[in-house]
Amino acid sequence: MQNKQQYSKEEQHMGAEQPHSFNWLTAADTKTWLEEHDACALVASIRKNGEATHGNLKRALAALSIMGHRSGEVNGEGDGCGVLTDIPRLLWAQALEQEGKPSWLAEDRRFFVGHFMIPNTNTDFSTEAMVINLLNQTGVDILLERPIQTRPQALGKMARLQAPHLWQVAGLVRNGPLENVERTLFDLALKIEKETKISVASLSSNVVVYKVRGSIETLYQYYPELRNPDFTTSITIGHARYSTNTATSFERVQPFSLLGHNGEINTIARLREQAQMLGVELVDGGSDSQDLDRLLATLIHYYHFTLAEAMEIAFPPILSEVDKLSPELQAIYKYYRQAFGPFAQGPAGIISRFGDECVFSVDALGLRPLWFGDTEKEYFFSSEKGVYHLDTMRIDPVPLSPGEKMRIRVRRGQTVEVLDYPAIQQRILKLTLRRFGSLETINRRLALSTIKPDSIQLPSSSGKQSAPTHPSSKINLDNRMSAFGWGREDREWIQELAKNGSDPLSSLGYDGPLAPLSKERQNISDYFKEAVAVVTNPAIDREREVEHFSTQMILGARPPLIPGELGQELTFIKRAQAAVPGGGLHRRGRR
Repeated sequence: MQNKQQYSKEEQHMGAEQPHSFNWLTAADTKTWLEEHDACALVASIRKNGEATHGNLKRALAALSIMGHRSGEVNGEGDGCGVLTDIPRLLWAQALEQEGKPSWLAEDRRFFVGHFMIPNTNTDFSTEAMVINLLNQTGVDILLERPIQTRPQALGKMARLQAPHLWQVAGLVRNGPLENVERTLFDLALKIEKETKISVASLSSNVVVYKVRGSIETLYQYYPELRNPDFTTSITIGHARYSTNTATSFERVQPFSLLGHNGEINTIARLREQAQMLGVELVDGGSDSQDLDRLLATLIHYYHFTLAEAMEIAFPPILSEVDKLSPELQAIYKYYRQAFGPFAQGPAGIISRFGDECVFSVDALGLRPLWFGDTEKEYFFSSEKGVYHLDTMRIDPVPLSPGEKMRIRVRRGQTVEVLDYPAIQQRILKLTLRRFGSLETINRRLALSTIKPDSIQLPSSSGKQSAPTHPSSKINLDNRMSAFGWGREDREWIQELAKNGSDPLSSLGYDGPLAPLSKERQNISDYFKEAVAVVTNPAIDREREVEHFSTQMILGARPPLIPGELGQELTFIKRAQAAVPGGGLHRRGRR
């Protein structure tokens, strides 16, 4: 990394620090670059007293640098790195004052900052004017708009070819109640991305996002603002990317507006399908992490959930854990599972933030770890435990257990509230009671779902002669089995199982031709192949097997997430039936 003395005088006027103030990034103990690559790196640093400081940002960036070996690279260039911080209000106060505007506006709760990425291939020179017009139409006063200060020479060759035009807009949301400011800005971000080619990195009254295609060192050098000692924040979230199933680009670098995600959503097609049914406007061509971010944002802004509730809906506890909870919590989780379901399956370490609330989560198997640490000045969460100096630790970092969540709420200038998972669940119980009035409403809807469709009486046909025997009864057993997708191997397997009481030994894999190339009759299902991202996933465990291989189906109307829409529609829970030879229909529940 270049030494500070090599920076130009122009950069020093842009707020660069003195040489001794950034030796943390060039010190030997932070230059931990290894040959191998692992997975995305996550870090979050929360100031204990809620005070915004520059040190909070520096320590988070240093921790991210130590985990540089986890991130990916393409031809020697980093896969992507970014940070989500408080709006640097002191910097914006100075900028407003230089423009002859009141500096105190930067402290106004309606003050917002937008970071926009305009593709360098964009030929519509009226794009920025279109955005300004959209902002004005929504009742937004624009105070200042300008390019984001960058150092293009810090980028690698491929990043320079792809680098978008980075644009900042600051203003005030003058219309509507204060609690609707973030919803207004979220709607604006959706509209801007829909009507222009712009990618909105962040548009908020609370946070800003800086990201780059490159490594942590690239990020630190590319944005001079991050080196300015007047850049202060009480919460810093950092992410270094290791892409496994999407191409590298500035737009896909994390964090996004709410979260940083380490992992893969194996069930992304199902998640997207169900999210769109809830009215989620997904990112065009976005990654699984972008779509997860958009889902959480929609649950917060349109369905009025807190961040903790939205995370619990997207990543609910597994069924065996739900069964251990109180009857009240069981009712809540069963209801929300019917309303949306566990469609974000796969390895996932999550750090998320909305306003002053932060939620941290680990997948049900703990495949993407998060460590919780407590230093003299900050609480931190990270993908690895040894990212803060030992002499600053109050206690040894502890890992979040599989499926565990933690919540931290910052109270500015006071203290922070730390909740473990049982406390989070009790909070969700209280919020649900407030939302629906009582659990009686939820229990009544769940009781309706226990009605068996078979028990619904159909009109009687008494007085009529019975129907003649169906022709299928004359078809031999082999043909009838084939109609249900059973082949010779299946019959031999079930016969061996019935004879010896154990599975027969056989080899793995299938060496026959693909269905479109086969000359023999194929079942319709043979033509469908599942495409999933599988990275360091172990064999299915017995806990998730209960859910993943269940033949249970939910039929009927989706239980509403908004209490006012709760009606008398039925939702049935039914287990599918499978045909077995010689036994007619055999009911299979969970395998």
